[in-house]
Amino acid sequence: MKLLVVSNMYPSTANPVGGIFVHEQVKALRRAGIDARVASGKPLWLSGRRPRNTLRVVRSELSTRRKGFAWVDYDGVPTVSFNYFAGAFARPWLYPWIYRSALMDVIPNLAGDFPYELVHTHTAFLDGRAGAAAARFRSVPMVLTEHTGPFSLVTDDWRFRQHTLAGMNGADRIIAVSSALRTEITRRLPAIGESRIDVVPNGVDTRFFDPAIANADASPDPACDWANALARSKRELVLYKFIAGFRLAMLERGEEPVSGSEVARAIELALLAGVGEGPYADDIEGTAPTPLSGDAQDEDCVNVLWVGHLVDVKRVDRLLEAFAIAQRRVPALRLRLVGGGELGASLKQQAGDLGLGKVVTFVPTKSRQGIRKEMAAADLLVISSETETFGVVGIEAMAMGLPVLTTDCGGPADYVNEPRYGELVPNNTEDLAIGLQRIAARIAGFDKAELRRHAVENFDFDLVARKLAGIYREMLQREPLQRAAA
Repeated sequence: MKLLVVSNMYPSTANPVGGIFVHEQVKALRRAGIDARVASGKPLWLSGRRPRNTLRVVRSELSTRRKGFAWVDYDGVPTVSFNYFAGAFARPWLYPWIYRSALMDVIPNLAGDFPYELVHTHTAFLDGRAGAAAARFRSVPMVLTEHTGPFSLVTDDWRFRQHTLAGMNGADRIIAVSSALRTEITRRLPAIGESRIDVVPNGVDTRFFDPAIANADASPDPACDWANALARSKRELVLYKFIAGFRLAMLERGEEPVSGSEVARAIELALLAGVGEGPYADDIEGTAPTPLSGDAQDEDCVNVLWVGHLVDVKRVDRLLEAFAIAQRRVPALRLRLVGGGELGASLKQQAGDLGLGKVVTFVPTKSRQGIRKEMAAADLLVISSETETFGVVGIEAMAMGLPVLTTDCGGPADYVNEPRYGELVPNNTEDLAIGLQRIAARIAGFDKAELRRHAVENFDFDLVARKLAGIYREMLQREPLQRAAA
């Protein structure tokens, strides 16, 4: 089976995480024996303030298109990227037509080299018209997967809604990534009957998000994330100085440094035996030792992890308010917010104003390996969004054995569907605060193996690929529907 995937959401060397879930899905399809290849449109931004320069850029791009195309191997997937004009005098509601035109400049040569039998398009608004045109070019069926959330972004404005509807009408089969999104599509676009929409979830690479791998490749962190513990007493600050100095000395001697927790244990044993001399002896002498090892810290604290973009729809502001309430009642709660975004500065200010400076940590955006390491060190993941079409980070966390606390924001309800998998709470501050307290109270009772099994048996990419392959075969066994003009 030869499959052409059309998606503006696809990673590149410049943006290796954008649309990573589409890329992982395509890799799984190829593992399943399908010759899946990708055509991905990227915006070529033009300036309306420099028309002569813009004209030169347009001419250069059109000349490049006439020269043909070449497949590029991206992590084992043959891909072709094409540019569509954006900015300048074009308005966003015109982009679907511009995008379609750009793809169709490539399609004749692409189809001659790769006679695809089926088109799979991702998102109706931008990719839909283009995918339908590519399907008509070879008279083949088209499947469309909708990911957009909130779906109102492509339906509230009548011009956007017309493009979205045209993209869906150009498809023989529509897929929503969650039950909530299917309901939202049919509510906002009544012309699209629910019988036309299948629910096939986003997937997770359970071979990558595996706690066994995370534990095997874990390396000592020189910082040890002692920052939250330091402010509790002068004695702990002294211990930290000993630990940091000891590890630094080993590094300078070219030795492999032992972990901070091992140094802490050694110091605690020394303290129990009594401290004789040294520059900090007066500070330490007579102070009852308290455990500072990584293991002890994990036992004492409930480490909550949030991962995403710091933007309005993720409602981190509400999470901070809820966390402030819950943390007063459960002092062991700690929160790490991993990700960047436009609201970073204001959210840090909010955390400070709420008195959370010592229990909330802001962490810059991390690689997939970095996210896996964060999950390995956490006790649970929280999703605080106003709306989510699916919430991939939730099943990534479950694959790592973490329960998920989520607001009732749409997609996560498909996998946080039983108490053994986490907590699903109403979308408000008070209930989110209660959820934090409730899940913290039963954190020791979650079965990590069962959580991972839930992710593997329901959301592994290879399972998703098998479901899609079944839909593809069904499409190929019958005549394509009469498609509306796109």
